[in-house]
Amino acid sequence: MIFGVDHLVLCGSRQDLERLRSRLSPAGFVPVPGKLRFDDIGAHSESLAYRGGGFVELAYEMRPGAAPAAWFDGPVPRVMGIGVSSDDFEHDTEGWLWTMDDEQRIDDGSTLRIHAAGPNEHLSPLYLFAMDRPDRTLDHPHLGGVAELVSLRFRGQEAELWRRRIYEWFGGSEAIGDVELRFEEADEASAVVTPSFRVPAAAGDVALAAGSIELV
Repeated sequence: MIFGVDHLVLCGSRQDLERLRSRLSPAGFVPVPGKLRFDDIGAHSESLAYRGGGFVELAYEMRPGAAPAAWFDGPVPRVMGIGVSSDDFEHDTEGWLWTMDDEQRIDDGSTLRIHAAGPNEHLSPLYLFAMDRPDRTLDHPHLGGVAELVSLRFRGQEAELWRRRIYEWFGGSEAIGDVELRFEEADEASAVVTPSFRVPAAAGDVALAAGSIELV
């Protein structure tokens, strides 16, 4: 069963990462120690955790032009990946387009397994994927983030396409777990995703090159 939104992936730069850290930390997000190294595609990532152990992950290029063009040739920073959580991974992802099973050695010496699958092309400007969470535990609940993801808004010419896709993949398009989904047709090309978080402090919009992060 797909039981919630697992985490969000943004593409950007190291400077964007520092800006997000300084803006989101006072709003109840907690920086995740260490980084993930995807050297084979020329990118690293670092994250900030929120309530329940989910996280906002920002992937950045190791050097200009090294990482996939589908991610970095468009407006950055922006939301490019939406991860959902599955407690029945093989069943939920049967017939999907791609699978990833990778182990990352974290800076503290621990190992993190990334077992994921996606129904649309991974190297896309916007992609969705499921994470294998058999015990319904996400990566970072121990960090104590208190910001709470409440909604995702898809806005643009492909908003209706994404509504149909999500309905096809999950059997509904109103929500993923407790996270409300909204779809708005607009002039923007493709579909721009804006997440909204309920926060205890430092409310306001965090502007991205496409969309924003709403703190309410």
